[in-house]
Amino acid sequence: MIKIGRISDVSTDYDENWLVVRSLRTVPPHAIHEPRLSPSRQLFHRYLDAKSEGRFDAEWFRQVYMRAFLRELLSDRANMELMDRLYRDSFTKNILLACFCADEALCHRSILAGLLMGAGARIECDTGYVRYYGMFRDMVSRRGA
Repeated sequence: MIKIGRISDVSTDYDENWLVVRSLRTVPPHAIHEPRLSPSRQLFHRYLDAKSEGRFDAEWFRQVYMRAFLRELLSDRANMELMDRLYRDSFTKNILLACFCADEALCHRSILAGLLMGAGARIECDTGYVRYYGMFRDMVSRRGA
C-alpha cells in the first residue's frame, strides 16, 4: 500500500520512504531520494514565481503545473519505470511517497497518486486524484497519434 505524505512522516513504519523532491541537504535514514519523480528545476521555479506573484491557486495548478509535470514524466522512460516499480510494489510493501508541500492537493504527489490509482495500484489518498490518470492517458494517446 502506498500512502502520500510529507517528509516529516518518514518513519520505519514503512518498508520504503520515497522522497520525491528535487534536492535535499541530507537524506533521512530509512529513505530513498528519488528526484526523477519531482518537478524539474524550471517547473519548480515557475511555481515559485506564480506563488510570489499571487497567481498560484487550484486553477493554475491544473492548467499550468499539472500539464507541465505530466509532460516531464512522459519525457523520460526512466520516470515511467519508476512509476511501474511503485505500482508493482504497492501490492507487497508499505511505501510512503513524500515531499515538503503542506497541501497535497496542490502538490505533484497528488498527480503521482492519481496516476498510480488510475493504473490500479494499492494507494491511500483522495479518490479525486484519479482524474490525473485520465489526463495522462489523453496526453499519451495524443503523443502516439
